[in-house]
Amino acid sequence: MNDTEILSTEKLTEQRWLNLFLRTYRRGDQTFRWFFASRKPTPSVARKPDAVIIVPILIDATSGGEPRLVATREYRVVVEAYEWGLPAGLIDGEEPVVEAARRELLEETGYELADVIKISPPNYSSSGLTDELVTIVFCTCRKPTEHRQRLEAAEQIEVHLLTLPEIDALIDTQEPINGRAWQAFYLFHRLGRLL
Repeated sequence: MNDTEILSTEKLTEQRWLNLFLRTYRRGDQTFRWFFASRKPTPSVARKPDAVIIVPILIDATSGGEPRLVATREYRVVVEAYEWGLPAGLIDGEEPVVEAARRELLEETGYELADVIKISPPNYSSSGLTDELVTIVFCTCRKPTEHRQRLEAAEQIEVHLLTLPEIDALIDTQEPINGRAWQAFYLFHRLGRLL
């Protein structure tokens, strides 16, 4: 039984990609305040994803066909360090999830999406901090003739093609790793294969 009543939601910042909100709510006879971040101009409970995370597997005939996970190592200002992760980005307006994954993969890594393996339902990044919904796209990818990253000026992203032994080593590293990326790394570690 939910006896929580939302009383108000106040926008505290005016930024392009992310804003801070204060939500006041009542539970029983007590009133509480909760601060959270949202990528939406007005927070909502719609189940439309805000962002996409891509789990791309490169199958390269020149490397004997050994699949490799296309991972990233990106400088993150908030943690003041490089963080291991996976290509990811915001969905533009009504852009379909697969098109967002295709665009972000090409921009951040220079690789082209080939085949979609699985698309997750939207899931919350961290529901105590944000209402951001993320969809995860598992796919294969290929190296185009003109292979280059198309990064924005603020982005600093290294691309790494990881073999299974390299992924195995990463799951025990003390280097910063994005939580969803670590879960994908561990999945491949437990499966003992990338495809």
